This record gives sequence, structure tokens and C-alpha cells, in this order.
Amino acid sequence: MKNYDFLTLSPFEFEILSRDILQAHLNIFLESFGEGRDDGIDLRFCESDNDNIIVQAKRYKDFKSLYSSLKKEKEKVFRINPKRYIITTSASLTPSNKNKILDLFNPFIKNSSDIFGKEDINNLLTKYDKVEKDFYKLWLSSTDVLNEIVSSQVINQTKFVLSEIKDKIKIYVQNESFDEALSIIKANIYVIISGDPGIGKTTLAEMLVFHLLGKGIEEFIFLSDSISDGFKLFNTNKSQVFLFDDFLGRNFLKQSIATNEERQILRFINKIENDTIPPSV
Repeated sequence: MKNYDFLTLSPFEFEILSRDILQAHLNIFLESFGEGRDDGIDLRFCESDNDNIIVQAKRYKDFKSLYSSLKKEKEKVFRINPKRYIITTSASLTPSNKNKILDLFNPFIKNSSDIFGKEDINNLLTKYDKVEKDFYKLWLSSTDVLNEIVSSQVINQTKFVLSEIKDKIKIYVQNESFDEALSIIKANIYVIISGDPGIGKTTLAEMLVFHLLGKGIEEFIFLSDSISDGFKLFNTNKSQVFLFDDFLGRNFLKQSIATNEERQILRFINKIENDTIPPSV
């Protein structure tokens, strides 16, 4: 059973998750809008002027915080006067909690099934697993993935602490580069991430490492100075992931780097291409 808390998502990402899961569940198209003042409307379906559905997505840790926010929305909802009002939230809800929300927004929320708490959304993600796959920040932060990462062997003084992983994932901005890089790894065993300084190359590489470790890769090896450690630690009897950070950047320009280092990098890439089975990612 899914048990995401959804707090690794930003409020706007949770809104988009709510849109995608409700579109699948209700079989309708929901309008979504940019970040900013929403005047009580996060998502909207309008079949006609008299047949509109308004959705509010509320990413909160607990019911107390959620309810305090919802009370501020009441006046907006009555002004909008929707035919149907739906709430999604990351907070865990009891039947009593849902009844309290029903009373607050009577008559716009038709019944408790239009209030989707944390458990309801997890239930829907089980039913519509394609939506889950589109939000890899969710499954990168799942307990199963994090446990796999923590139990994997980590080489060369590199430490992956559970709380640090969660913090990284929270600030990671999800985009198509993750899927693109993952597909390159699947096809070629390796990927080179290049670009201007400060665009998030290292963070993307770390997210890929997290994902691969969560998929059962046994060993992570961080290469900080030289590719020579890669040759020493490469083991065809283990599933391994290597991260050589900034090898074409400042490390590559240091005088201390071996003159044939670039050739050694190519040799290492050729070695893993020839001796490694493509991962199931």
C-alpha cells in the first residue's frame, strides 16, 4: 500500500498531483493555473456557467493547520458559488475531520467522498500508477527507496544519511532532464551531464544515484579525484553505480591531474560498456 506524506512536494507540485489524479479518477479535464493568488480556485472544470467544479489543493502536515487555512477560504467559496467543491490535502483525515469540513462548506461539498485526504490520495495512486510514475520526487522519497539506499554499501567516505536525502529531494525541481538522463543510462550504461555552472548538474546526478540505489543497486562509489579508483573498485559480480563529479570541470584543469586522465576516463567507460548488463531502471 502507498503511504506517501506528500510533504516532499511543493504546494504547487501537490496541486499538479491533485489535478492529474482527479482527472484520471473523475475522467474530466481540469484547468490549472500559474502560481500566485488563486482567489479560491486551484483547479476548475466548467461544462457550463451553471455546472462548474472547483478544486482546492491544500498541502498541510496535520488537520489543525489544514482547517485553519480552510476557514479563510470559506468566504471565497461562497462568493464563487460552485456547483461542486472538492478538496485535496496531504493531511491525514478521520471521519470526524471530514464531517467538520463538510459542515464548513455546506452545501458546496456534496459528500465526504469529495474530500480527499492523505490516505485517499495514496489509494488513488495505487489505482492510477501512471500518475505516480510521473512524480518521481514521490517515489524517490518513499520509505522503501530510502531503506534500500541506506542499506547499500557506500565506498570512499561518502555518506548518504536519510534526513539529508529527504532534504535534497525537497529542494529538487522536477523536470524532464531526469527521465532523459535515466533513459540514456538504460541504453548506454552511463550518462555525462554537462552545462553551465549552477544549473543543478550535481543534484541531478545525485537524484539518479538515489533512484538506482532504490532499485536495488548494491554499491555506490563516489570518485572525487581520479578515475583510477573506479578501475580498482569495479566488480562485475556486483551491481554498482559510479559518480565522478565535475571530471571535466575544475578537477580536470588541476595540474595534479594525470596527463592521460581523459584517456583513462574513456577506457573506464568502454570497460563498463563491455562488462556490464544494462540496469532495469
